[in-house]
Amino acid sequence: MILGIDPGLGGAVACLAHDGALVALHDTPVLTLSTSRGTRQEYDVPGLVVLLAPYAGLQAHVLLEESQAMPGQGARSMFTVGVGFGLWLGLLAALHMPYTRVRPATWKRAFGLGKDKEAARLLRKSRGLRGPLGRLEGVKCKGVK
Repeated sequence: MILGIDPGLGGAVACLAHDGALVALHDTPVLTLSTSRGTRQEYDVPGLVVLLAPYAGLQAHVLLEESQAMPGQGARSMFTVGVGFGLWLGLLAALHMPYTRVRPATWKRAFGLGKDKEAARLLRKSRGLRGPLGRLEGVKCKGVK
């Protein structure tokens, strides 16, 4: 089994069989917290454990996208990117799950994609990577059917 993780707050975890068939697709668990300025999201750490734990010990290998700050992002956003990546690394180590860190450009190049996120969404749609409800699931899918 292969798990692919987009570690962002709006990311997801895809679980693939060794033949590439989609087994499961999960949004990254997040909590919405009330603040004096409205709301903000944080990683739901117990939820991350609940999501990963069933795959530990199943001879699963994880491909963890190496997230990075982008030009123009604020300090808070860059900090959140680093926290998320570190959380996933820590959980994978604690659950004894083997993983490989993969740069976004590397996996996109392997699929013939450029920097355009919409192209990755369309590839996912064309390959039929659909969830159990018959639609593309995940926050990053932006409602593509």
